[in-house]
Amino acid sequence: MLGQLLAFLVALLPAAVLFIGLFVVLKMFLTLSLVIPLAALAAAIVLGLEAAFGLMWLGWLFERFDLSAESIP
Repeated sequence: MLGQLLAFLVALLPAAVLFIGLFVVLKMFLTLSLVIPLAALAAAIVLGLEAAFGLMWLGWLFERFDLSAESIP
């Protein structure tokens, strides 16, 4: 359970950093009712990209370890 929590925190870290950074920068120029959705959208895009690359990486790993593709000597 601790390993899953650590992996979850590591996956959320880039999105959280981007959210906080955009929140601070955009708050200087826009109202709070616009800043939160824009920063959340950027964080959601980062999480979506992480999920897409993670799935591509897992697909590559599963394809690499395909036992049916092995030849019998």
